[in-house]
Amino acid sequence: MTCEEVRISLGVHVLGALDAEEAAEVEAHLETCVECRAELAALSGLPPLLALVSAEDVERAAAPPRAVLDRLVAASARRGRRSRALLALAASVVVAAVGGTAWLSAAQTASQDTVAGSAAAAPQYETAPDGGAGSAAAAGAASDAAAAQAPKVGNDEIPQIFGAPDSPVPSPGTVARKVEQSPAEETVTASPEARGSNGDMRLTVRLVPQERGTQVVARVAGVPAGTVCTLRVIGKDGTVSVLGPWAVGSGEYRGPKMVFEGSTALSPGQIERVELAGADGRTLVAARL
Repeated sequence: MTCEEVRISLGVHVLGALDAEEAAEVEAHLETCVECRAELAALSGLPPLLALVSAEDVERAAAPPRAVLDRLVAASARRGRRSRALLALAASVVVAAVGGTAWLSAAQTASQDTVAGSAAAAPQYETAPDGGAGSAAAAGAASDAAAAQAPKVGNDEIPQIFGAPDSPVPSPGTVARKVEQSPAEETVTASPEARGSNGDMRLTVRLVPQERGTQVVARVAGVPAGTVCTLRVIGKDGTVSVLGPWAVGSGEYRGPKMVFEGSTALSPGQIERVELAGADGRTLVAARL
């Protein structure tokens, strides 16, 4: 099988739903492909998560309550009205800005025409041949008088047509709130370790109580490289909860022991033993609690 074909089958393989022939082909490929083993390890947490979903949860997800749909429709309508109001406000601001600019330009043009007309209406003096200096002085005085009578146009006299635009009403956003620590996040006391061995293979198990069951932490040593392992949590009433699988890579145990972690719906007091099993279902080593 190719890597693509194996990865398509990994999800079904994790749930134990492959037929024996295809499962054997997948396991044979996993022994030689590191990338596919990593993909298998990433999917190993799927079975315990699915075990937490009840039939009622599936029904609620497939058909949400009518009240939820009504709230969604009402929220969508409110957002639509708010968007239309903001759009109308923005359009009015643009119209006011364009109209004000045109009015200001017209006012400045009218002021300039008034100054030019006053200058043209000032009396003109001819220079006499024999009175050049006196005539020039008289003409200068007349020009000064005309300039004094001309209306002055300055920045202070231009009507102020722009005011600070009204700030839009801020749309409601997410309100920060303090989140209290849930019971699952509080520090809990783990159970004493349970140990088991079978030849060179060793298994050490520790149970950590959780809000909805138990976290199982298992340290494993001595398992041959390439082995695909699962943890079977056996309840006192015979209930079996399967965690995993995990693929053991080459050289995993030359340093610290390998650690497997998973969750089960059983409480610590309901668990009798934990078994490490191979891909064929054979028990490799067990630890009794």
